[in-house]
Amino acid sequence: MNGDEDMISIEKLKEQDSELMDIWKGNYENEHNIKGVIKYDKKYWREKIMGCSNCQYWIINNGGIKIGVVDINHIDDDGCVLEYYIGDIHFRGRNITSSILWNMYNYLFHELKMKYAITVVSENDEKNLNTHLAMGCDIKGRFKENEHRNEKFNDMIYVLMKSEKWNNIKGGFDFEQISIEKI
Repeated sequence: MNGDEDMISIEKLKEQDSELMDIWKGNYENEHNIKGVIKYDKKYWREKIMGCSNCQYWIINNGGIKIGVVDINHIDDDGCVLEYYIGDIHFRGRNITSSILWNMYNYLFHELKMKYAITVVSENDEKNLNTHLAMGCDIKGRFKENEHRNEKFNDMIYVLMKSEKWNNIKGGFDFEQISIEKI
C-alpha cells in the first residue's frame, strides 16, 4: 500500500452507512443472479443491525472511501460467525480480503478472547475459499444445495479458524496492521 490514501480501517457502522449497504446488497443480488433470496424490509433490517445484541457491524474504509462491510454475528462466549463483503467493485482483487481476515482474526482472538470464528463460503467462490484455506482455515462442514445462484442450487462450505491454530500460524503472514474501531 502506498501512503495514507490506501490505508484501510474498519470503523463502526453508522446509521447513514446502511444506505450504502442497501446498494451493495442490491448489486450482490444482481451480480450473482440471486432472484428473491435477498428480500428484506430495509427499515426492519436497519433497526435489526443497529440494535443487535449478539452481532457487530463495521464499514471497511480505504483512504476515505467506504468499500465494504465486515460483521460478526451469532456471538457467544466461545466464538462467532465472521462475514465480510467488498461492495465497491473497484476494490476487489487487491488482496484486501486477506488483510481484513488477518486483522479480524487477531481482533477476535486477542481483543475479544474468542476461541473460534466460522465463515460460510459458496462452493462457487473458489478464490474466496482458497483465501481461507491459505490462511489456515479448516473445512468443517457443507450445507448441501443451500444457495440458489445462476439457476442452480449450490453448496455452502463452512470454514473454521480456531484461536490456538491462529496463534501458531499468524506469524507466517505479513499483512498491514488495520485499525479496527472497538464497539
